[in-house]
Amino acid sequence: MQVGQISTNATQPDTSATPNVQSDPELQAKLSTLTKLKGITASLLTEIDEKLKYDPLLVTSVAKLKSMNISCGDSLRCRLGLNRRTEEATLVGANCTMSAPGFHEYLRMLAALVVQHESMPRARMWFEAFLYRAAVMQNPKTPLVLLAPEGISVVPIAVLSRETETEGLYITTPLQYQEYTAYLASEESGAPADCDNAKSIVQLFLVHVAEKLELNDYMPHVIMSLYESVTKPKSKVYMRGVLSNGFEFSFVELRLNPDGQGATYRRSDKFLFKLHSHWLTPYEEFPARAIHLISGMLGSWIANSKEPVSAEGDDWFF
Repeated sequence: MQVGQISTNATQPDTSATPNVQSDPELQAKLSTLTKLKGITASLLTEIDEKLKYDPLLVTSVAKLKSMNISCGDSLRCRLGLNRRTEEATLVGANCTMSAPGFHEYLRMLAALVVQHESMPRARMWFEAFLYRAAVMQNPKTPLVLLAPEGISVVPIAVLSRETETEGLYITTPLQYQEYTAYLASEESGAPADCDNAKSIVQLFLVHVAEKLELNDYMPHVIMSLYESVTKPKSKVYMRGVLSNGFEFSFVELRLNPDGQGATYRRSDKFLFKLHSHWLTPYEEFPARAIHLISGMLGSWIANSKEPVSAEGDDWFF
């Protein structure tokens, strides 16, 4: 070919070495095996999906708790004089930024700025406000230490279906939550103790309640987390927890059984404060009693977290 002349004969690929599946028995056998394995894999994945959907023992659920001998005891009930306790709680921390009036005004500000039940980051603003108020209710000699989560965790849980007539049918749903740990500093040193060695510790769970579900549908996850915490090496036999979506609060305690087989938990009713609209209007009355009742319960729940709830104790519950 002369210089400057373009050739129109493109180089064709050499296909003489390309194997022909149809004429190669060994390749046909391998292809058949791969096809069968693909079918088996797809079948197994489908079976796993169905198991997760209908077998509550594979994920956290009430049924799984029962299978582990974790049973529900008597409910936590409020003591008499709840109004008096609520009024007394408003007097604690009067000189702090998060005094009762300061807490009230802070929540009014959030109500005017933040949409309710929109997302976990927004709910977190409400939830942490209650933690700040509970913090100023503690003994100054044993200040509250709060370990906040870095992000949102997602785990599968099984809840009883409310959309079927089949009794005992569970459905699997994702749980979005953030786990906080609150404990009291050492009274001897006045400094934060190691969380693992703290005598008074509470696990708090902020959850996103999915559509058609309720706050207490997520309680088995809290109970399982408490159980895993108390069964760690060198751990406790007792622990308290709190479940909330930022506006509703439920309290729970768990104690290992004396024989070391399983545990027993007690939980409270649900306490909530709710505005009539997504935003607080200038003419809407803020639920002051409800927020002071919940914050008082939370402060006491943390302060008395060293020992189980009893009839003789100083808890708001018995």
